[in-house]
Parts: sequence; structure tokens; C-alpha cells
Amino acid sequence: MPASPPTAAGKPPRRSTRISHAAPLLVTGYDSAGQPVREETATLAISCHGCRFFSKRPLSKGAQLILEIRSPESGSSATRCCVSARVVSIQKSRRLAGMFQIAVEFDSPQEVLPVEETPEDWHRHASPSGEEPGKFLADVERRLEFARTGTHYELLEVRAHASAAEIKRSYYRLARRFHPDRHMAHPDWTPRLHLLMKALTLVYRILSNAKARKDYDQKLAPKKEMGPAVSTAVAEHSAKECLEKARECVAEKNSTGAILWLRRAVESDPRSSLFRTLLAQSLAAVPEYRGEAIEEFEKAIGFDPSSTAAHLQYAHLLEQMKKPVRARLLYARVLELDPAHRVARERMRKLS
Repeated sequence: MPASPPTAAGKPPRRSTRISHAAPLLVTGYDSAGQPVREETATLAISCHGCRFFSKRPLSKGAQLILEIRSPESGSSATRCCVSARVVSIQKSRRLAGMFQIAVEFDSPQEVLPVEETPEDWHRHASPSGEEPGKFLADVERRLEFARTGTHYELLEVRAHASAAEIKRSYYRLARRFHPDRHMAHPDWTPRLHLLMKALTLVYRILSNAKARKDYDQKLAPKKEMGPAVSTAVAEHSAKECLEKARECVAEKNSTGAILWLRRAVESDPRSSLFRTLLAQSLAAVPEYRGEAIEEFEKAIGFDPSSTAAHLQYAHLLEQMKKPVRARLLYARVLELDPAHRVARERMRKLS
């Protein structure tokens, strides 16, 4: 596989990042003598554009091959990806007698491995799935509904007693399919895909943490939702219904569901300061979402500058983020709106 050329200033790289990774590989095609090849080997390095591997056969430059790249965790019988590729270079191995190092280029760029530490540029280079848009969007909405009303296991498409490895594989498979960077040709899909990715990520963090998963299972057990049954949900909900659903999720400590229901409430009434304040409060509970929480607090205050709740919760978040100067300004504004506000006065005193 040819090395990545240097990137010109201001231009995206032509090739994706190459990583060293040994994955079981089945190669089929023809060698330089025109004889059929069927060889089991392993990848040496791989990117979205191609890979390198050792072969016992001197393959022809330009030859078309079929590569079956498999999951190392599942054994050689579990095919993960089947891809067509073209041989671009052949070199005799300097260390292994009788072996050839083959470099191939995939017919189309794609993510072919369930690698956890996927290079950042792989999402940009990988080809979209080619799915029918209508069916793809329907699947996105179905999964968002799972996030609101179903179980974490349903959302990740795993069994309730799935192993940590199964949960990890399923998460990365879904992330590769639904990541917004894979669908840049459809910018109108981006908001829904971002929402789904946040839900998948939050659920994965819960199920991949032994203690968090145990706590979740204990809450889930009384509801008898541990089976594979698919939850049914109403397609459309009023803002009031969304708010009630969100409050139910908060009571059950289901932060994922609360965030998703509150987003739906905001969609129903975008100028509601209350809905945006509640959404920001739920987002603030997850450290990774605090930047977005700040945006929602700012919008909430913009729609209702007299909201003491928005100012107070925003100030509390800024204190958690070690920004006392900005927090004091917000507490001062609360006291302008309500001079007798005990909590704001106490926080001002402590920050001073």
C-alpha cells in the first residue's frame, strides 16, 4: 500500500491514516502465472484505502483480488468485511524466505475493521453505505425511538446478557454506520445523526462500565424489559407529553432518555425558555455535553431574560466548570431579578 503523500496547506489529505493491525485475512484471486489463489494470511497494515499482507504467491501487479477481512476476536470463521482490491506493489520479504509482501488498494475507500481507536480521518474518507435514503432515515428514527422508550440493549442491538466484547463490537459497528461524517452528502440528516450518535455513545458508556451496567440492570429488572422484544412508541408527541416523558426518565435516572425527550420538546416549541433550560440541565449532568449545555442555557436566557431558573442553573454549571467569575455575574443577575433569592445570595457570598 503506497504511503500517504504529504498534505498541502489548506487541503485535505488524499489518503487516510494507515495503522498497523493484524486481522485474519482470506485472499482469493490469481497469481502471476494465472493460477487460482486461495490463501489464509493476516493484514500487516491497513487504512480506508488499502492494506498490506504477506503471501506465499507472487501475485501480479494490477491483479484483482477479493479480501475477506475477519474479526480477530471471533476466530477465522467470522467474516467481518468482504472487499474487492487491486494489487499495487509486490516485494520479496527480506526476513521471511519465500514470502512476498503485497500491497493492495481497495476499489472504493471504506472502513473494513472494527478497530476501536479508529483514526479521525477514516470517517471522512470512508464511502457512504449506499443504503436507500428512505429506509436509512426510517431506521434512524426507529433507533431514536428506542433511545426514548426502549432499553439500552435494544438500542445497541445486543442481548441483555451480552459480553463486554459483544457490546463493544456492536457499538463500533453502529457508530461506523450512523456517524454524520459518513453522510456528508446529506447535510439535512446531520442533526438527527448527531442525536443518534450521542445516544449510542452514552448508552455504550453505561453498558461498558460494570457498576453503571449493574445499576441499570437493577432498575430494568422490575419492568421485565430484558428480552429482545421491540418497544412500540407513538411516532409523534406534543411538547407537553415530551416533557412528562422526560420527567419520568429523570425519576428513573435515565439521562439518555431525558435528553432525547427534551430535544423533542424543544423541536415542538423552539422558543420555549423552560424546555431549553431543562434540556441544558440534563446535558450539564454529562461532562461530555457541557459545551452544548452552555449553548442551550444561552438560548434559554435569550428567549426569556427574566428567567431566574435559567440563570441559576447556568451559574451552577459554570461553578462546576471552574469559571467562578462568570458564575458570579449570573448570580448577580438573579439577585437583580429577585433580591430575596436565598440560594443566589449564598452562592455569591461563598464565591466572594
